[in-house]
Amino acid sequence: PLEIVVGARLNWTLDAAGNMTRRALEGLLGEMAEGLEARLTFRRGSANERRDVKELLDAVRPRVRSLSRTFAAQLEPAMSYLDADVAAILNPASHAGRGRAAEAEVRETIERVIEIDRSVTCAACGTRMWRLGSPEACSCKCGALRFPPLEARRPVRRSGRPT
Repeated sequence: PLEIVVGARLNWTLDAAGNMTRRALEGLLGEMAEGLEARLTFRRGSANERRDVKELLDAVRPRVRSLSRTFAAQLEPAMSYLDADVAAILNPASHAGRGRAAEAEVRETIERVIEIDRSVTCAACGTRMWRLGSPEACSCKCGALRFPPLEARRPVRRSGRPT
């Protein structure tokens, strides 16, 4: 999704940039939901594969919070703004004739999507932080990006001895 959004930021009209950003955000949130095993309502057939941004945000945010409050706190400002951006900027850009967002608003939305993408993608190997392991303890392919972040992990007790 990051490449699509960067292209939107640089090359397209406002409506096209908003539409591509919405699609990239849906893809990113879909990956997060799958990788972190967020709860989504099952639907029969191809409808199960089509999720809107609001539904994905509503599933991903509590799942991240349940796994790591530290990481959730880092993502929350961007997630909160994106929640509002979907209704005010991205959806109108996707549906012609429903109003027009200002260029600055579209650019800020694009930057938030890039921020979330970078927070879940390893700069060293380019894989997502849930590539290896389970949602409770996972990492990118090279191990440089871990989830939950190391400083957020709780100490493990072994056989009654404090850690």
